Amino acid sequence: MKTPFRLAPIVTSLLAALALTVGAAADDSKSSRRLPPLTQFMAGSYILQTYGKPNEIRPMKQQDSRLKVEQWIYRRRAKENTVQTASNQTTIPAFIGNGGTGTPIIVDIPVPEYRLKHVVIYQVTALLMINDQLSNGTQWMEMDESYD
Repeated sequence: MKTPFRLAPIVTSLLAALALTVGAAADDSKSSRRLPPLTQFMAGSYILQTYGKPNEIRPMKQQDSRLKVEQWIYRRRAKENTVQTASNQTTIPAFIGNGGTGTPIIVDIPVPEYRLKHVVIYQVTALLMINDQLSNGTQWMEMDESYD
């Protein structure tokens, strides 16, 4: 049964181009295998079997009670990195020599304080499911930062 919504051809080609690698860690052997592309009107049971359970399912309210509309969210860790960043700057006194009268010359020298920043980039795929069939999908990247 097709949904009552019609999608433009560009949306259909977008869905055909979406390829997921979900439910696997970055170092897992399953993460490197290529999964089949998503297509419009693909059954929800097939998506669950092929791509696994979504990380989050968001029910969406509809005026027509005959429609069951949900957004399935998949998150995959695409990249992880740790970098050292300058987070603050302090000054310390430094002796640079004696003046002409023999008095010491002391100046404040700026010294940066460093800390580690952990950056994780996720590939997020959102699927619009209408009556347990794929209607639309989109992908974007999200970045999560934390500091030590």
